[in-house]
Amino acid sequence: MTRHAIVKAAALALAIVSGGVAWWTWGFPHADTADAHVADAASSSMGSPPVPSGIPPAVSAKASIVPPLPDGRGDASAAPASAAMDPAAIQAEARLHRDPRTPPIDPPQPGPEPATPWELADPALYQAREQRQNEQVRTQFLQAAEARLPALRAAVAEMRRQGASAESLAMAEEKIRRLEGVHDQLARGEVLK
Repeated sequence: MTRHAIVKAAALALAIVSGGVAWWTWGFPHADTADAHVADAASSSMGSPPVPSGIPPAVSAKASIVPPLPDGRGDASAAPASAAMDPAAIQAEARLHRDPRTPPIDPPQPGPEPATPWELADPALYQAREQRQNEQVRTQFLQAAEARLPALRAAVAEMRRQGASAESLAMAEEKIRRLEGVHDQLARGEVLK
């Protein structure tokens, strides 16, 4: 390959890369104008009138993107997106305001509260904290076992009534006996081994 051909190939590659960068940056609005672009895209794709000046762009975009329900019932924000809407506007709306069909995220279960600096500094206080936490776990287990044991006994009685095999009945009864044993041991205040 000649030097002239290499220079041409390098110039072509540079032109392609710079064109791609220009296209990439041109296609994505900056953060400070994102809401205005969403409102513009929504109103142009839906054929709705321009956004009134007193309404913030995010609110007006949401109002123009989410169509009302055809029969007038229910919450219009939970309505599915119309097929006539611009996919880019739908995606921008979901990015800014979440998809209304998405289920809520459950809050995390509370864990044990962290030790205070005084508990960390004093071994006796830290040991008392550990004992409190162990007592809470023991109490929770006892309550759960007391709530579950009657249901398990009823299930075994139902299995017996339906004519379950002796092996499956024995296995279920063994699970109940073991759960009762752990429950009784914890109720007496014994440490599990």
